[in-house]
Amino acid sequence: MKLLILQETDWIKRGPHQQHHLMDRMALRGHEIRVIDHEYLWKEDLDKKIIKRSRNR
Repeated sequence: MKLLILQETDWIKRGPHQQHHLMDRMALRGHEIRVIDHEYLWKEDLDKKIIKRSRNR
């Protein structure tokens, strides 16, 4: 199964949430997971960039 997850949060500043554990388990079972994560605090972002490079790679 292919899953697309849309999320409004900052994983680095706020930490992972419970649903990430579910997605990890589903990926281990062979499901294809893609996450679109947009900045939760985008109004406070001084760079005001629309697209940012991933910080966890």
